[in-house]
Amino acid sequence: MNHRDLNHARWPDGLVCPACGERTHSTFLVKGEPVGPCVRCRRQTTLRSGTLFHASKLPLTKWLLALYLIGQDKNNHSTLSLKHYLDISYCAAWRLKHKLLEAIARRLTRERRRGGFRTEQVQELRIDKQKRL
Repeated sequence: MNHRDLNHARWPDGLVCPACGERTHSTFLVKGEPVGPCVRCRRQTTLRSGTLFHASKLPLTKWLLALYLIGQDKNNHSTLSLKHYLDISYCAAWRLKHKLLEAIARRLTRERRRGGFRTEQVQELRIDKQKRL
């Protein structure tokens, strides 16, 4: 997955300035990542801005790999194993894991409020409760 694919996933109709709604941007690279300053208000918008990845020094590839590892593991993925898989410090792995788990919990809470659970999620919850008994 490259920056173009991620940009399309985030902005399917094209980049829109979060401040003024302008659709016209110039694009240039900063540290290998595309930056799009707005033509009208000059606010710089990146793929990371306004997301969980904002102000992180870790590359997006490590974030996405960590998200995959945490999402695929039915049990709690240890911080130490994330540290080894991603080749980062323990402190960075701990922060990364907790940010991702917090974001997942927020999303599940929103889905629960809307009643948007899928049947697989409900079945998994039932199986987990039966195992505990």
